[in-house]
Amino acid sequence: MKLILLSGPSRCGKTTTINAVFHKLCGGDKHSRNVLFYKPINDYIYKDFEAIIKYNNRKVAFFSMGDCKGECINAIIKFAGADVLIMALNNHFVPLLTKQNENYYKDFPAHVLIKSKKFFDSKWVQTIIDAI
Repeated sequence: MKLILLSGPSRCGKTTTINAVFHKLCGGDKHSRNVLFYKPINDYIYKDFEAIIKYNNRKVAFFSMGDCKGECINAIIKFAGADVLIMALNNHFVPLLTKQNENYYKDFPAHVLIKSKKFFDSKWVQTIIDAI
C-alpha cells in the first residue's frame, strides 16, 4: 500500500485539502459509481470522513481525521488492503517531519506532504492526485 500523508498542525487545512481531492476524483458526488464506501466521522464542523474509491483501477482510501493518533493507527490497519491511503496526520505526532529533516525520510515508504500554511491551495490537490 502506498501511503500519502498530509502532515501539518491543527487547523491548517489538511481535512479541507483531503475533501477537495476526494471531490475532484468523484466529480463532487459521494454517491458516484466509483465510491465504494463513504462514512462521515462524527464531526460535522470539520468535515472529517473515511472512504474508499476506485480511481485508475486502484482502490484509494481516504482518512481525514489526522488529529487523533489512535484513529490514524486504526485507519492504517483498516485500509491496509487498499492500493493507496491518503490521510491527514497532525505533525505533533511526528515532530521530526519538518522541512529540515525531509531527506531523513527519503526511504520512508510514504509520500509526506508537509502543510504549514493556514490556507487552502488547489496545488495541494493536484500534488496528491499526481502522487496516487
